[in-house]
Amino acid sequence: MLQDWRDRPEPGIKHYSGIATYSKAFELPETAQKEYGRLLLDIGEVPGMARVRVNGKDAGVVWCAPWRVDITDAVQAGTNQLEIEVANLWPNRLIGDAALPEKEQITWSTYKPYKKNAPLLASGLQGPVQLVQEVNFPMVDYHVHLKGKLTLEDAKAWALEQGMRYGIAQNCGVNFPVQEDAGLYAYIETMKDKNVYVAMQAEGREWVELFSPEAIAQFDYVFTDAMTWRNDDGQRMRLWMENEVVVGEPEAFMDMLVERTVWILENEPVDIYVNPTYLPEELAERYDELWTAERVDRVIAAAVANDVAIEISAGMKLPKPDFITKAKAAGAKFSFGTNNSADRELGKIQYCYEMILQCDLTPEDMFKPKPDGQKAIQRKPLPKRIY
Repeated sequence: MLQDWRDRPEPGIKHYSGIATYSKAFELPETAQKEYGRLLLDIGEVPGMARVRVNGKDAGVVWCAPWRVDITDAVQAGTNQLEIEVANLWPNRLIGDAALPEKEQITWSTYKPYKKNAPLLASGLQGPVQLVQEVNFPMVDYHVHLKGKLTLEDAKAWALEQGMRYGIAQNCGVNFPVQEDAGLYAYIETMKDKNVYVAMQAEGREWVELFSPEAIAQFDYVFTDAMTWRNDDGQRMRLWMENEVVVGEPEAFMDMLVERTVWILENEPVDIYVNPTYLPEELAERYDELWTAERVDRVIAAAVANDVAIEISAGMKLPKPDFITKAKAAGAKFSFGTNNSADRELGKIQYCYEMILQCDLTPEDMFKPKPDGQKAIQRKPLPKRIY
């Protein structure tokens, strides 16, 4: 695990000044060297300088943002050897020496600006170290919220900077900002001619009873998740709220979750299934065990049969790669989404880039909003709510 040298207990590391080499072998899939773009290594911000070598080839030195080097010509499909040399500044060594007897000090200076209790400077490689591809790919974040201090103009500026398009989503449902047709029409009016996609986030299962198809069709697309529903005892649960979730026996809970998810995909007129395969915190560590092949297959089959795209959630890092690979093989479409809770999370879609490479996604695998007349709400009627 990468760690700031200041946090190490060993004095020789905590006060080290000089060059340290980090090395690691990594696997590169064949798909990473396709026509999508150059391969970059992002090493995270380094409080000093760093030199990168891949398979013995010098990829360059970085000392300022962006902390990236182009490793396209140095990598190979299969196993690669990475080395990162990090050089830090020497104040930490001077601070360490200030606490030592003179005969044990490593440095010597006519001027001693640092005392033994001076705060140490950030030091070492802290990462994250990530492989990034300059993807020639339709990058659209379809799940953006104007929350916190984030304004529409801020989001559009981010989009321009990131080379992306955004879909701005309004939360619509019980106890949310919009709960009736008048609110939908008013929101759509504020978003006219803004040059962004406009999305309806259909909240809870009650949304099908609150709005008319005509009003819903004003949005470019509609998305929902399977995170709010009533259990077999009739209790309404929001799965991310610890005080509302009743898990009980995990296998029985999973059967309920899959049943609700499949029902939503088969009956609710939505274009995208977001926050996919989310589990309550109580079960999250058992994700791989509880999302069995049979359960995964049922959800994927329902999504594909009903032409519902599956979101690859950058924030939640869901669904897992195996799910995405299986869904792709079944003919599913995908969308990318951050589901940002604040402006600082906007544009952080590294997980989506990773899934493009790892799961061999192509532009043809990606969701595109349907034209008027072909939207989900125009193909499928609003159902009678049962959950």
